[in-house]
Amino acid sequence: MPAPTPELVAAARRTLHYLATVDPTPSAPADAILGFGMFDLRLPVFCGELHRRGLAPRLIFTGGIGAGTGNLGRPEADAWHDALRRARPEIPATEVILESIPRSPSGGVAGGGSSWPRPPGFGGSASR
Repeated sequence: MPAPTPELVAAARRTLHYLATVDPTPSAPADAILGFGMFDLRLPVFCGELHRRGLAPRLIFTGGIGAGTGNLGRPEADAWHDALRRARPEIPATEVILESIPRSPSGGVAGGGSSWPRPPGFGGSASR
């Protein structure tokens, strides 16, 4: 995968700054923090930080092997889980749900997600 252009990096920074400004941290916890897998292993660490702050009791990482996999060499969800374990070993495995079969986010989320385990206390429900 080629390196991002300076224009793309600048656009991403502007977008993230905008989102951080207009979409502040929610006042009530969510059911889960959903991480759509890709090659950037800083993102699961950020998801772990949000979990540490108490923004949700569960983490869901989704991502198989596809266009965003880069050089991970395995499903994105699995690579994200390993990156999270290295950065936040205190997060129990029971609080992390992995969906590593789909090739796209819609395959795991809109595709039903019925194979996802439902830990006790998880308030979400899969819908088709």
